[in-house]
Amino acid sequence: MARRGSTDTPTPVGAARSVARQAQPATDQPTWTVPLEASRSAHVCALLSAQVQRLAVQLGDTVAEGDTLIWLDDQELRLVAAKANLAYQQATAHLDRAAQLHARGGLSTQDLETLRFQAETARLRWDQARLDLSRTTIQAPMRGVVAECPVQVGDLTHPGQVLCRLIQVEAVKATLYLPLEWLTRVRLHQPVHGRPLAVPDLVMAGRISRVSPILDPNNGCGPVEVFFARAG
Repeated sequence: MARRGSTDTPTPVGAARSVARQAQPATDQPTWTVPLEASRSAHVCALLSAQVQRLAVQLGDTVAEGDTLIWLDDQELRLVAAKANLAYQQATAHLDRAAQLHARGGLSTQDLETLRFQAETARLRWDQARLDLSRTTIQAPMRGVVAECPVQVGDLTHPGQVLCRLIQVEAVKATLYLPLEWLTRVRLHQPVHGRPLAVPDLVMAGRISRVSPILDPNNGCGPVEVFFARAG
């Protein structure tokens, strides 16, 4: 870790794919072995219960924001939307005729307002039906790589279920857990360098992106996040 007040000396970080015990700092240039993870990820969840009809992606696929990932069965919801649309059209037509009748004095204002309320209720039901129907097409909320896709064709989803996880591999991060004596020596944007254990000759330049002010009461350490703009 860089000395306090230093601006040029980077802190070395050994980056591993699995969690390893931290090396205790013995010099002013300590090394920690920590896991690397994507700096940004997204869990794509189901918003309704429906059967998985088709998968558009598989593990490792690269997707753009807005790309379709999964199609859910929409047959029943299409029927619901069609009925809601018909009910809205009927309520609107009835309201239009009632408005003309009211203008000639043949219908009370209270009855007209009741019909307006019914028409608005029908419109809201149609809007909800269209929204539910749109949710059967699962789209990517960001560009990235498919890291997980735990569902298969024929599975029945439920609201909140994770259908897919996307990660962005252009940048990675590592979290160090430092004791108080080292937390006082680090600061935001301090340079850090790391070497993946699988590719020890590769040096990754990074900077400290977050320093927690809170210590874990069990071990007296606080998390420090290191951001690497490029994974290699």
